[in-house]
Amino acid sequence: MLRGNGIPSGISYQKLTRADDDSDGYIIHALNTVYVSELQKWIRLDARGNKATVHAEFSLEVEKLAFPAREQYSEIDYHDNNSDLDERLVKILNEIDVVMNIRTDFELK
Repeated sequence: MLRGNGIPSGISYQKLTRADDDSDGYIIHALNTVYVSELQKWIRLDARGNKATVHAEFSLEVEKLAFPAREQYSEIDYHDNNSDLDERLVKILNEIDVVMNIRTDFELK
């Protein structure tokens, strides 16, 4: 929708644990990147919405992600900006029936 309306946008990734710790493996979490021309900067936002334990309110000044990466569990925030989806992720999404069964055993960089 963003690109269709002439707004530069992309995708940023995080490698996060599936559970509260690393006992259940990892997933790749995708975020939107949007260029705000008035500020001449890219911002990342999580369009997933909020709930009691997730607070990812939109902000132009301070990044507020639903899931900040935790180094103690080897989570990774790539701080990247990709123009298209990673082909490995597309393949996984096309082959899986239940999203909660997705496991990721690779890093993006």
